[in-house]
Amino acid sequence: MPDVWDNNETIDSFVNSPESSVTTRTGIVRDTMFGMQKKADEQRIAASVALAEQMDSQESAFNAAQTDKEDRFQGFLNSSGYVFLGNYENGPFQFSARNQYIRYNNQYYRLNAATDIGFTTTGTDANSFANDVTHFVLMDGDTLRQNLGSGEVGVVYVDYVHLINGPSVTMEYFIATSETMNDAFIAACASGKSVLLRSDVTYQVSRNDFPVARGTNLIATGGSYATIEALSPFGDYGLFDMSTENGLNGGRYNIFYGLKFRYPNQVKAIDGTVITNPVEYPPVFHGGAFESRFINLDMGNAYMAFRLGGAMNGRDLGSASRVVIDNIIGSPIYRGLSLEQVRDLPVIQNIRWNYNYLAGTQYEYDQTLKQWMHDNTWPYIFGRIDWAIIKNIFSYGCLRGITTLSSRYTGSADRLKFIGCHFDHTVFPLYLQNFSSRIDFSLCHFVGDKDSKFSRIAPNVCYINNVGDSSAVVGFDTCTFYNFTSTVLRTDGTRIELRGGSISKFGFDSQADRVRNGIELLSPTTIKIVGTRIDASSGTHTRCVFDGEQGNSTLYIGDGSELTGATYESYRWNGGVTGGNKEYISREAVIEGATTAVNARGVHSFYQQKYVYPSTSMPTTGSFKAGDEVTNMFKQIQGVAGSRYVITSWLRVTTGSSHVLNVDWVAQKVPTGD
Repeated sequence: MPDVWDNNETIDSFVNSPESSVTTRTGIVRDTMFGMQKKADEQRIAASVALAEQMDSQESAFNAAQTDKEDRFQGFLNSSGYVFLGNYENGPFQFSARNQYIRYNNQYYRLNAATDIGFTTTGTDANSFANDVTHFVLMDGDTLRQNLGSGEVGVVYVDYVHLINGPSVTMEYFIATSETMNDAFIAACASGKSVLLRSDVTYQVSRNDFPVARGTNLIATGGSYATIEALSPFGDYGLFDMSTENGLNGGRYNIFYGLKFRYPNQVKAIDGTVITNPVEYPPVFHGGAFESRFINLDMGNAYMAFRLGGAMNGRDLGSASRVVIDNIIGSPIYRGLSLEQVRDLPVIQNIRWNYNYLAGTQYEYDQTLKQWMHDNTWPYIFGRIDWAIIKNIFSYGCLRGITTLSSRYTGSADRLKFIGCHFDHTVFPLYLQNFSSRIDFSLCHFVGDKDSKFSRIAPNVCYINNVGDSSAVVGFDTCTFYNFTSTVLRTDGTRIELRGGSISKFGFDSQADRVRNGIELLSPTTIKIVGTRIDASSGTHTRCVFDGEQGNSTLYIGDGSELTGATYESYRWNGGVTGGNKEYISREAVIEGATTAVNARGVHSFYQQKYVYPSTSMPTTGSFKAGDEVTNMFKQIQGVAGSRYVITSWLRVTTGSSHVLNVDWVAQKVPTGD
């Protein structure tokens, strides 16, 4: 069996031979196990050498790039208006402006937000710098480049290899691969990716009109806000341009999350001479924002926060349908949220505009700027929005609260409902100019301007325009109105319905020739009050309801309503010269009129209307109020010749359930003349 013996010898050599190869019985040369292990070792060594050479090359290229970026960053600082004071060791230096910076240990520093201009460094060595550094912040680009070149595990490989090819990428990548911070934001906004911004970094940009591509998301990481400082007031659209004509097919399906916006160069005081108005920056967000989400944003001291939807200046902004705006804080100086072209249900909730939250920071508003806002600011403007439910929005110290005005798109607000909203210290808490069908407010609070520390703008009132729709209604369900210097609700022909709630503390500026009213008409309409308390006791010349001398109007005062405390008249509803007014007043309503001598009508301005009931006989059961009347539906001649009569009705003269003729009831008789 020579072949078997040859094969056994070959197998033994394959396993045990120290040679790299063995020749088989058929003459074929095969690798032994030793040979295969040797080749594998040689391949691993070669790969390691190649990788080391590649890493050396990449490290050299990266270091050269870092040096180049540093040079370009220094050029960017110089070209962007920054002023280099010098090396810290050559100080001390006094900072007279926020665009000044110093260098220490090859890093650049400027004043931080908490340090006032005028700060002077205390020394020139490491000991003094340890104290002074608490007043500084690293220049942002330098900080980010420092992180990229630090050798920390994962920084380069994650940012440069994985994230840029994946759905998300850090902002540091765009900064490290761009000439300037502006260029980095241009690239990030155009990327169509989720861009992650660090919450421990302040990103400073010196331009506006960053075009936003579909699907681009700017998201803060680190559990807090990522801060963006906008330096330049120049731009045609907004800090972020999300319009359909922005060159990137419009901002749609975007997310902005956890961002804080600050404007270091915005004024904090209006001196009335040199500074007469705030700096007119473009809005932070401008465009369509279809199905986009704005969540957990701090809009800070922006001049304008949101301008979304419609068209302006011949340029299409795009649709804002399905937009989500949630958990927003800030104090926009001129305009807050302006929303148009929302034809599919949005989510708008938890927005708080209040300059008091900036107190104690470098951005705290001076009283003169607050006065300017009191005279000019519109926090919420709703144009064409259909079927939206808007929850928990708030504004403080503004000229207006809610304005419905369509200026960038055809149509108007339709069937809006506001729930749990609050407008405080406001000249016009409501200014409803354009809408259709109805607008409803539930559990809302409207606080006027009575306690204003500023010069007041009269009249302090909630104004409802005539929208040209005879069936249009503004409804208030369990809402409160108080602290109005003058009249509270004024309608120019649109129907008002109140259910529950109250109107109180109004008419503080009333006088003999200026009577103030809880509700007042400018044009004929219908007012319906059910279960609402109107307390007119605060002013010297007040009414609860006034038809404004408008005829052909209707007033309903339903069960549980209270019209009390009026110091002039409880209400007046006589239609003036035209007449034709109607009143429907529940027997369960309480109307207690003026209590001062100026009221010529006594305790009740106008008495409650009596209830009239049909019957064929005087009632013998049931409870009635004085003034009620039962009409006789079965009239017949009674009596004897010479004194015949017909009983037309029975008039109630007492209140209760007793039914005695000529005690509780009086028969109303008409002689027949026979």
